[in-house]
Amino acid sequence: MNLTRLFCEVDDFCKGFIPEWEKTQLNEGGKKKTQNSKLKPF
Repeated sequence: MNLTRLFCEVDDFCKGFIPEWEKTQLNEGGKKKTQNSKLKPF
C-alpha cells in the first residue's frame, strides 16, 4: 500500500468516526469546563 492510499483510508475512517465519537462526548452528561479570564475575589 502506498502512502497516498494509506492517507486516504485513514482520512475516510476519520470522517465517519470523529462525528460519531463527538456525539457520545456531548451526550454523556457532565458540565463543560469554561475558562474564566478574570480573577475571583476571596
